[in-house]
Amino acid sequence: MAIAMLSSLVLIYKSRLEVGSVAVFILLFFSLVRISPEYLFEIRTTGFTYFYNHHTYNIVITILMTYLSILSVFYDTRKRGLNSEELRGDNNWIFLLLCVVSVAIIIFGINRQVGLTYTVAIRTMYEYFMPIFLLAYYYSDKKVRSRGVLILLAVIYVIQDFYYGGRISSLQMGILVFILFFPWMPLRYMIVASVLGYVLLRAVGIYRETYSLLAINWSNLLGGVLFDAEGNYIINTFSEVLYSSSGLVFSRLYHFEPSVMTLSFIAFIRRVFTGEDLLLGNIVAYISLYVSPVGGGGFFPAYFFFWLGWGGVLFSAWVTVLLFNHTPSLTSRVYQQMTYILMLVMFPRWFYYTPLILFRLVLVNFAILYSGLWFFDQLLKRTRVGKTGAPSLTS
Repeated sequence: MAIAMLSSLVLIYKSRLEVGSVAVFILLFFSLVRISPEYLFEIRTTGFTYFYNHHTYNIVITILMTYLSILSVFYDTRKRGLNSEELRGDNNWIFLLLCVVSVAIIIFGINRQVGLTYTVAIRTMYEYFMPIFLLAYYYSDKKVRSRGVLILLAVIYVIQDFYYGGRISSLQMGILVFILFFPWMPLRYMIVASVLGYVLLRAVGIYRETYSLLAINWSNLLGGVLFDAEGNYIINTFSEVLYSSSGLVFSRLYHFEPSVMTLSFIAFIRRVFTGEDLLLGNIVAYISLYVSPVGGGGFFPAYFFFWLGWGGVLFSAWVTVLLFNHTPSLTSRVYQQMTYILMLVMFPRWFYYTPLILFRLVLVNFAILYSGLWFFDQLLKRTRVGKTGAPSLTS
């Protein structure tokens, strides 16, 4: 655990000049802090029992240690942060159109049902808000008014997410806002912002226990961070991810035949390219159904350990190094820069929930960004023949 935490601190230091990377590495360090009571104080970090044992938990920590050690060694120190000001499309009509689309996604991207209880379900289109938001930023003139409109959209998006008890989408939105509007924020301010963000997200976590501000016990806001005297265990998102990862390790070592791991990996690859809802492709759901229930999610390298063993852990680290070291330069194509930004923004989902998010992000969001830029590029070329300044896929 100590080596894993030290590696995450090294990553924070090495990425200190790029606000997007430092944001996700601070989150990474914080997640290790949240699961550390299991190892430092022998405090249970989950209410589940079947996969709760020190042997598999220690293997999960060894997986994280190996993965993070490789990443910290080969991660390139940033000499120049990704400057969002370089994303300049500068077309007010397209900016306005994309803002309208963003508002429509906020309104219609959630399926609200009123019955005995008030429930909310996110539609598929809701996941497209961030690439559309990023395109809107690209086509904005970067002046105070357009920035204000975008920040207002971001605030509305976060408030709605909080209102329904969501947190992960708001966390991603926060990372995107930092990248776009505060690209040169010093590390010390990022740390302060992260602490304040944690307090806010914890408040939302308490709120969604009752969905009533009046029923909240606000004294629990900062309490129970490390200890829970009543239950002698603490439950948080990261501890559930740790437990699910233990399920992946246990299932590989003690439950499934090797053929299951192979078929699962093939099904996962098929899901990446086809989007088919294959049960073996969603291995955590498969484990939950046929072995023992888990809360969902799992650390990114733990999936590859299940599929490919320790070689899979090395493979997952290699893939991550390639992605994080690809800081697009000023001469990079626009969609490459945007895809890199979205890779950072979606980190909380693909690292803690499923690798599918990362690989589908590269394919689906690439298609959205590329087709969007291509369409508007062609439109502007036709309407502004002979004029310069139209955005280009190669700019």
